[in-house]
Amino acid sequence: MAGRSARSIVRTLDACERARDAGLIDDMLVVGKGPSPELEVAAREAGAGFRDEAGLLPDAGPVHGKGDAMWRALEVLEHDLIAYCDADLEDFGPHFLGGLLGPLLTDPGVDFVKATYHRPLAVGGETLAGEGGRVTELLARPLLEAWFPEAATLRQPLSGEVAARRDLLTSIPYATGYAVEAVMLVDVIERAGLDRVAEVDLGTRHNDHQPLEALGLMAREILVGLSTRMEEEPPGVSAMAAELEALGRVVRERPAFADVAGLPRT
Repeated sequence: MAGRSARSIVRTLDACERARDAGLIDDMLVVGKGPSPELEVAAREAGAGFRDEAGLLPDAGPVHGKGDAMWRALEVLEHDLIAYCDADLEDFGPHFLGGLLGPLLTDPGVDFVKATYHRPLAVGGETLAGEGGRVTELLARPLLEAWFPEAATLRQPLSGEVAARRDLLTSIPYATGYAVEAVMLVDVIERAGLDRVAEVDLGTRHNDHQPLEALGLMAREILVGLSTRMEEEPPGVSAMAAELEALGRVVRERPAFADVAGLPRT
């Protein structure tokens, strides 16, 4: 899992501890950015491993955001089933892990599980039901409906909580940054088929809401990532990618982990 801070990850680790004590999971790994003593202490107290993302697959060069950290984590994640979870959730509980792993444990016909949930939006002291997930509804869903209609059938195509069989995860490339979820979903459906994808309802998901400017950059990363799966690159995408890169938001494609020998340092 990729965590933002020790404060935001404590409740996630607590839920993972309970899931481990119940025999649902075997190990926990926190992937952090740079030296983070507080994060390391929080992980250690919960009985979780901690790795600095830059220390994983260092021959791949600089780490380019969330998707890159998820890909690099495969270096040390050796279990047959792997679940990725965001760590900034206010209501993360053991049911998240039970829901994600349940289909993989009980149905051999399922290879990949995506979470779905209700996304309220907190504005001041008011909570607006169904108004969260703005990038999903304003960009990702229309884009997927037009170019990748099978992926658009999922309620939360950008959900950060996923679980899959390791063999599948190591056989597909990973997009870096925030493009990872959308591109991963398209690739999984292309490789395994929509019938081997399950979507589980985990109730309600509260997380930190980002300002519009940050969401705009995230949306552009997703668009650049998905453009690599289109038959023709949309006009303007190269310029958009260059503008993002100038801001330190690099969208790259990491190769399937099964083919990591001789990685270029980019």
